[in-house]
Amino acid sequence: EIGGISLALTMQASRIPVQVPNSISIVSEPGQAVLGMPMRFQPILRILDTGGEVVNGSHHNVTLAIVGGVGCTAVSGSSVVEAYSGIATFTDIAITGYSGTVLCKFNFSMDQPPAYVLSSDFTIAFGPASLSLSVQPSPSTAGSALITQPIIKFADPTGSLLQTEQGRTVSAALVLGSGTGLTGTVSVPMLNGFATFTDLSVASVSSSTQLRFTLGSFVVDSNTFAVVE
Repeated sequence: EIGGISLALTMQASRIPVQVPNSISIVSEPGQAVLGMPMRFQPILRILDTGGEVVNGSHHNVTLAIVGGVGCTAVSGSSVVEAYSGIATFTDIAITGYSGTVLCKFNFSMDQPPAYVLSSDFTIAFGPASLSLSVQPSPSTAGSALITQPIIKFADPTGSLLQTEQGRTVSAALVLGSGTGLTGTVSVPMLNGFATFTDLSVASVSSSTQLRFTLGSFVVDSNTFAVVE
């Protein structure tokens, strides 16, 4: 009887279908790309069997390449990722060397010829993005919050505001003036193309004070302003 149970279990297990990777599909499309910066929307893909179900046991490598765009071959970040439970998640892809409309091609290797899928096309912001001051700091009293707090704008050359990936911040520093006394919240998040400072103050008196604002490799300096007693 025990042997019969074992045989029954073996027969039942043999009827469980084995998932075989057959295709790849996109769960989250890439998008909002700015030259040289990680895309805000990073691609996520899933590996499917012949029935269109996610292959939970798949740990295949998925490779990303850029299609379209003259000279658009430079991709920084991890362009090859391993799928976990059938899901491949890219986290830090950035594109350099081209601005315009492109798409991504995703490949994964099997014993048979590789399967691939193409993303929808998306635009890489053309030309270098830049920081600028939408609102300049104004003359203020030493040790008190600046009367007019700076607002920083991140845009492409057409003036269109650019989104950044979540968590990116703009930092402020004192680059011209007496002493080094910049206080307040000196690092604020970039939201919808703007970084708004609210409580910066300069401790030292100076007739010519200047602030510098930094977002990654992007830098902009304020106009000079006076800080009085």
